[in-house]
Amino acid sequence: GDIVHPILTWTDPEIIPGTRRIPKYPRSARKGGVAARLVLFVVIDEEGSVTSVQVGKLQRLSVAACAEGRLEDEKTDIPVGIQRDLAEAAAHALLKWRYTPALRNGKPTKIFRAELMEFCPRSAPSP
Repeated sequence: GDIVHPILTWTDPEIIPGTRRIPKYPRSARKGGVAARLVLFVVIDEEGSVTSVQVGKLQRLSVAACAEGRLEDEKTDIPVGIQRDLAEAAAHALLKWRYTPALRNGKPTKIFRAELMEFCPRSAPSP
């Protein structure tokens, strides 16, 4: 007989305009002269709400390069307290984002995806 292969259709979630919140730049990061890029893993539920945020990677960036609109890695570590503050600020903002639901064969489904967030001061920190 014939072999029939089911067709899987998938639609990725899209951010709903006006719901993308920009995180507050943590005071500790500004005082510490820290710019950073975070890879965050989020769970988006069937209604398009972010229900979980986990930090996958946190990378220090050059503050001077950020102020010029460039993203350059810096090889020094970010102090643990500042890492925590950056992660909390990012999670607080992401939990307010809303998406169109991901669709699997036309039905809303929960999805796990990565989001990238950068913290770059507009100017160098004050001493």
